Amino acid sequence: MILRPTLLSAALLLLTACTGVNTDVARSWVASQTEPTSINIAGSWESKLSYFAGGWGYAEITQTGSEFHGTLGPYIIEGKISGTKIFTIIMTGSRVDYTAILELDSHNEIIGTAIRKTLPGSPEATNAEHAPFHLVRVNPNS
Repeated sequence: MILRPTLLSAALLLLTACTGVNTDVARSWVASQTEPTSINIAGSWESKLSYFAGGWGYAEITQTGSEFHGTLGPYIIEGKISGTKIFTIIMTGSRVDYTAILELDSHNEIIGTAIRKTLPGSPEATNAEHAPFHLVRVNPNS
């Protein structure tokens, strides 16, 4: 019986390393974040870098309570805010392309690093592709 969870864990890690993180696993990771929400990221955003220079493009985000969803360039995004951290899943259709733990900096810009096809803090994250993330609000005073 002790070997069964170990073998299952090993199989899940191998599957994740080969195919990326499963949507259900990513959503469970987001759902496990439980601090009260203290920021609002709803609205229009754009990447500090152009899309062709490695930026993410234009984002439109809707937030209800601690949960959010929207679009980011060609991607679909969803996630949850826990305290001041923005736990984000970046997808194409139902496939998870990136995950990220982001935050608002002192200039009210979303910053951090997105990690390709794995969860932040996982053993696979060390060797995964990392993409800088920097969004600024469009019309911040409106």
